[in-house]
Amino acid sequence: MFINRIKDHLNKTATITVMHSLILSYINYAITIWGATNDTQLQRVQKLQNFAAKVALGGARKQDHATPYLRELGWLKIKEKYQYEIALTVFKTFSKDIPNWVLSFPSLNDVSNIETRYKGQLFIPKVNTNTGSKSLLIEGPKLWNSIPRNVRDANTVSGFKQRLKDHLLNQQFNK
Repeated sequence: MFINRIKDHLNKTATITVMHSLILSYINYAITIWGATNDTQLQRVQKLQNFAAKVALGGARKQDHATPYLRELGWLKIKEKYQYEIALTVFKTFSKDIPNWVLSFPSLNDVSNIETRYKGQLFIPKVNTNTGSKSLLIEGPKLWNSIPRNVRDANTVSGFKQRLKDHLLNQQFNK
């Protein structure tokens, strides 16, 4: 790739900026599509991100593992990046940044009218197909219910983003 040839002529900050603008912008633009695709396609996108991280920091060989580079840059892996976008969409529906008529997520209490210990948990509709299970209306509540309450209780979108990214980075690198 051309970027690999010119990286020696750029400082570290410039190289990271180039990676952000040329590669990560492409990945971020289509993350909701990449995240809902099959594992083979996800691995292809992950390889692209791994390459970008290695080039951005420099000094990496092709066979080196990318996780330390991703950790140093503070980049979420593709699966976590997808989870981040889905959770952010759900949060925006609750903070009224996305109107209820566009998208809504009923809670278990809204559906059953019974107070349970799962108060605050979102209702996950039943689906019969694998494709249907990747829908935002299914993935959103599943992911939201798995996020710790201290992350969900953020007051602002920026506060939620930071807490969620920290949570996902900790989860990603502590596997």
